[in-house]
Amino acid sequence: MMRSILPTQKIGVIGGGQLGKMLIEAANRMGYLTSVYDPSLTAPAFSVANQYTIGQFDDYEALSQFVSKCDVVTYEFENINAEIVKQLSDKYQNIPQGEFPLWMTQNRMREKEHIVNAGLPVPPIVMVDNLGDEWLELPKKLGFPFVVKTSEGGYDGKGQAVIRSQADLPSKLSALMDCSVIAEAFVDYDFEASIIGVRGQDGDFKTFPIARNQHINNILHISTAHMDEDPKLCKRLHGMLKDLMEKYNIVGILAMEVFVKGDEIYVNELAPRPHNSGHYTMEGCTTSQFEQAIRAVCGLPLGNTTLKQTTTMYNLLGQHIEPLFKYLPSLSADAHLHLYGKKENKFNRKVGHVTFTNNDGMTDFSHAIFTEGQ
Repeated sequence: MMRSILPTQKIGVIGGGQLGKMLIEAANRMGYLTSVYDPSLTAPAFSVANQYTIGQFDDYEALSQFVSKCDVVTYEFENINAEIVKQLSDKYQNIPQGEFPLWMTQNRMREKEHIVNAGLPVPPIVMVDNLGDEWLELPKKLGFPFVVKTSEGGYDGKGQAVIRSQADLPSKLSALMDCSVIAEAFVDYDFEASIIGVRGQDGDFKTFPIARNQHINNILHISTAHMDEDPKLCKRLHGMLKDLMEKYNIVGILAMEVFVKGDEIYVNELAPRPHNSGHYTMEGCTTSQFEQAIRAVCGLPLGNTTLKQTTTMYNLLGQHIEPLFKYLPSLSADAHLHLYGKKENKFNRKVGHVTFTNNDGMTDFSHAIFTEGQ
């Protein structure tokens, strides 16, 4: 049943990382009371929420108390116990997204099966319950190169390996032996892209403009949303994501990453939360992905997702902070810096991003931070 949550009521966010922080910031601007739940004493979202609770993600009693005190609850990442979320959703009826998006995306085998069942294309895949000696058969089934990923867990390139030749097999697969894995043929794509959709409780559906993405070491480096993006590609990706969300009656936000090769599109992964490649929407669009996610779970009309100008986002990792601080006095007036307030600037971990709303200063910034700064 659709229920509108009005400003001055309380929104709870399970997860206090940077995505939770930006969700909370959006909710604060809209006039909501905010509360966040996370096990870390130094969770970034704690600094902006009206209230916070420290507790483990698998602690049913602590989560139940948290959810019971909120008018509506959302989540900022997919590795939350789906069964607990189901129990809490059934009990309190205030988690509009429910557990299904979590359950679907927590296991890559399950995720691929649901993508295929929705009629969307994926790269050729082999699902293996236990790698064992079956790795010997993978080259015959997929050819070289191919990618092996653990069925559960893994992020930013962790829990996966690219196998380019027979010589890679023993060494690169050793860490994945005895794991449930999914092996995928490597797509020699023209570019990677992502699209973020939000579906309201009333079934209204909107997508944000496509972002074209570049990764370094399997970590997103840069995302650009172009004003002159191919309208046929936009229409196809919009339709694909709409079909998937409607088939499974998904409410809230869902990101879809794809490989584009000529006229072919292959779905890579889904994420039931705000997505790194959608951070450009904070300055680039009329409504950000974070505000839109809040609107959806609160039963409000979805906002306008129009792209105001070509917008580019650069990820900042821990090793980029020192050169960034040296470069700050030279930062373009059209560059927007977002730091997440993490306690430590760890190597290859995301600690912030910079968004450019035009090209002024982008080349100098990139050279200073990502070339000279390495």
